[in-house]
Amino acid sequence: MRTVGHPYEVRKVLGNYYEMVLKPALEKAVGEPLVKTSEDVDTMDFEGKTCFVELKSRGDQYHYSQWFIKKDGWLLPTCKITRARKEVKEGKKVVFFYFWRAGKSLWRWDFSEEGLLDAKEEYPQWHQDRQKQTYIKEHNWVRVF
Repeated sequence: MRTVGHPYEVRKVLGNYYEMVLKPALEKAVGEPLVKTSEDVDTMDFEGKTCFVELKSRGDQYHYSQWFIKKDGWLLPTCKITRARKEVKEGKKVVFFYFWRAGKSLWRWDFSEEGLLDAKEEYPQWHQDRQKQTYIKEHNWVRVF
């Protein structure tokens, strides 16, 4: 059982905070109102009339310009890619956002199979839950602000 103050819990609280703070910017970027998904464990954070949105936020110790991030790409859990494929088949678009606290910048990737052509999947050794991750290369991401 995880305790309050455990790094996972801290990340979860910060993630929820940035979802709340950045929601207006996300809505402006996708051009429609968004509603928080109903389940805390949903693989997407928001749903709109025509899209699903997932927001990843990174702490002050990470920046998109760091060599290892530029080399490997930006992490998305592979389960979110699987979900994106399903939603696209059913007629909804999926937009992933990355908020880098260190640079106070927001980036977007409109999910596409083309964006996965140079992606790589792996179980990072350092990942505490050993969850399979997909590294999306930086050139796929477009800066919002």
